[in-house]
Amino acid sequence: MQTEIPFVTTSKHGFIRQYLRSRIVMSVLTLYGIVAIVLYEWLAIDLFPPCVWHTFFHIKCPGCGLTTALLHLLHLDILAAYETNPLLFVVLPLGFYLFIKDIRHDYRQYSRAKKA
Repeated sequence: MQTEIPFVTTSKHGFIRQYLRSRIVMSVLTLYGIVAIVLYEWLAIDLFPPCVWHTFFHIKCPGCGLTTALLHLLHLDILAAYETNPLLFVVLPLGFYLFIKDIRHDYRQYSRAKKA
């Protein structure tokens, strides 16, 4: 009878590989976002999904304009980003904080499993 061994590796990229595998949906969505931004900026190909709320009800939701604001921020146009959607300046730092917190939590678990 075979028993499964948990995925723990001693290579220096083992944690990154394990983290991306455990967060496969987040990894795919992040990759899609990066590809969509690159294609939009370099080739003017728009792969961004439209706002469902605005499409059905013709009313802008609080998230409308976040992508446009992010694109303005990537061009270092802070004023235009703020005018497009000021919520970006709340969502971006909060998302960054939660991402770092998640990585630190998983890295601690990875380190404990590696020592055992």
